[in-house]
Amino acid sequence: MVDIVGVDIVTLGWPMTPAMFHLALALAGGPRHGYALMHDVELLSDGAMHLGPGTLYRSLQRMRVESLIEDSPGDETSGDDRRREYRLTASGRETLRVEAQRLAALVAVAVQRGIVHPPQTRRQEKLDEHGDTSPRGLPHHHAAPDRAGSGASGDLL
Repeated sequence: MVDIVGVDIVTLGWPMTPAMFHLALALAGGPRHGYALMHDVELLSDGAMHLGPGTLYRSLQRMRVESLIEDSPGDETSGDDRRREYRLTASGRETLRVEAQRLAALVAVAVQRGIVHPPQTRRQEKLDEHGDTSPRGLPHHHAAPDRAGSGASGDLL
């Protein structure tokens, strides 16, 4: 048994695979059906994580077996009961919290040791790739004036 912060993480379905973590994170926003989960995972990961149907449904099955999620038949009014809706259980939410805390601690160590820079958005990474590090993503010669109206960009946050 592994114990992190007083929580028995083996019982909670840990360790989570990257696919399971992304799915649980998507489900933290509320119940979803399979196609919506695939779409949400891509959005949450900024396109870095794409789940095909095989990975999606194998991961959901494992999460169901480990009691991290529960499912229910889809909307009966649509006549399509094959479309199942998935939601996090209390155990699933706690497992997600513990895993997110573990990952955040690892990222903090990587930042501290100079392995990576502090996390930033994909948009900021794209701006940085093009050499634009000015405030608000504006080209250096078009930076907005500071509060005094001098046009100097060095005082902007």
